[in-house]
Amino acid sequence: MDTEQGERDRQKRHRDLLRAMERHLTRTNDGAGVDDLAGQACLSRYHFQRVFRSTVGEPPGTVRRRLRLERAAWDLRTTDAGIIEIALDAGYRSHEGFSRAFRAAYGLSPTKYRRAARRIRLLPGASGVHYDPQTQTMRIDLPGGRPKMDLMDRLIESDYMTKRRILECARLLSDRQLDAPLTFRHNLMPFVEPARTLRESLAYMTYIDWVDLMFDRTGWKPDDDSYRQIEGNTPDAMIQRFEGYHAAYRAFVQKVRRENLWDQEWIDDSCTQPETFAIGSVIEAQLTWDIAYRSVLERQMEQMGFQLRDLAIPEIKGHRI
Repeated sequence: MDTEQGERDRQKRHRDLLRAMERHLTRTNDGAGVDDLAGQACLSRYHFQRVFRSTVGEPPGTVRRRLRLERAAWDLRTTDAGIIEIALDAGYRSHEGFSRAFRAAYGLSPTKYRRAARRIRLLPGASGVHYDPQTQTMRIDLPGGRPKMDLMDRLIESDYMTKRRILECARLLSDRQLDAPLTFRHNLMPFVEPARTLRESLAYMTYIDWVDLMFDRTGWKPDDDSYRQIEGNTPDAMIQRFEGYHAAYRAFVQKVRRENLWDQEWIDDSCTQPETFAIGSVIEAQLTWDIAYRSVLERQMEQMGFQLRDLAIPEIKGHRI
């Protein structure tokens, strides 16, 4: 019993210490130092540092610095904020100081990192505490454990970023290029007619009506379904529709995972003969199909002179996983 109570006390202390850190990760507290963190925990600076390190697994300054550099990495890739603005937001007083710290952590200068085509990555940390772009605060794992990586989140994020990059590149194309007959057409699904133009391919990619039908047939309503009313297939309209659809899809998958609804069945009555599907099988099939379809789109974009792998990921305002 005493052991169980001791474990509960340890976990509570761990949470309390990290909550103090979390409050000082916000953009309104960028000047806060270890003294402020200690004050939030009602401890002296010395005692706070000692307790934090023994409980969390790293010194508070190390965790705080990593969290802000990870946030800076996400901001570099997913916003159009200037580097000096991101540097100040990360608690650095100069562009030079931020660049030195960022290069030491990521191996690239902030400018080159923003242009690099590699995946955004988290920095190693013994405590398992990392910046969480979904909540814009931080992710708290168990003390001493490895950072948790949910594969479903990673697949959805990869799908989003690749599609959004393709759509951003489509903005650079003329209507003539978007509507030119494709020489590379590929039928990935027997019930889907191959797209005749790049514009058609992009439209198929940005809104999956089968998944949207699943939302309705399972009784789930997105918080915002205004994307369904967005008409037109200009690049800007497709981006707007895609952003809304993707936000709804991501929220739906999170609910399915949280409530373990993978095997829940629904009836697709849009077929000639109604068919029954499990929610998990639809999500699996859609992600699998998307990987292949994105490859087709890359080939089609290459016909227009774009080598997507050689392009920087466009700056995406307000993106959150």
